[in-house]
Amino acid sequence: MDVALQLYTVRRELNNDFMNTLRKVSEIGYRAVEFAGFYGINGKDMKKALDDLNLRPVACHTALNEIKENFNEVVQYNIEIGNKTIICPYHSWKDKAECLSVAYELNDIGRRLKERGLSFGYHNHSHEFNLLDGEYGLDVLFNNTDANLVKMELDIGWAFAAGVDVLSYLDKWKDRLSLIHIKDMNINKVQVPIGEGIIDYKSIINKVKEIGLDDVIVESDDPKPDGLSEIAVSLNNLIKMNIL
Repeated sequence: MDVALQLYTVRRELNNDFMNTLRKVSEIGYRAVEFAGFYGINGKDMKKALDDLNLRPVACHTALNEIKENFNEVVQYNIEIGNKTIICPYHSWKDKAECLSVAYELNDIGRRLKERGLSFGYHNHSHEFNLLDGEYGLDVLFNNTDANLVKMELDIGWAFAAGVDVLSYLDKWKDRLSLIHIKDMNINKVQVPIGEGIIDYKSIINKVKEIGLDDVIVESDDPKPDGLSEIAVSLNNLIKMNIL
């Protein structure tokens, strides 16, 4: 499997020096990246940087409003850099009716992106596992979206924090899974480097391999002492686990 990095993890470093940080990500050993913004860099220069550093784009997190308001620009940029998957990184709803409305909106965007040769997905946090009429909100969302238009990017850490049986949930949605985020947590559900928490990533990654996914995406929302240091520890721990 390839190990990708969600670049949100090193957002502070990217903001200070994007190209040098991207180079360090490659030097640490990551072979792919998932974007969360492009920091004002044009598509041509971004594509050259990715090629020069042997980094493959696996996806891009793009806010729903950004997709709707700048659809053509979003599509053209992602095509130019060679990225084929756009992910809605976050949404919320107050009740089932509002969740169903979001599902309708995601279907529409997924259809439009598919017409342009791109795929679309949704990334969860923990609030999507709040119950709506006895059903996880995330289940309501995916049960009411077209499997050909809206894929699942399951964030293992946030699912774990919500008390979900992750292995069973992976099985339940294996036909909708496109990508996964891996982050670790300690007993207090505080994020720590992968391999230093209590999430059973040996079993999870073996399940992901069984399902047939090609990539796992490392992410930390609050890396310590800094993003580059933590992603190095996480990758080294994954290698030590001998599960990639």
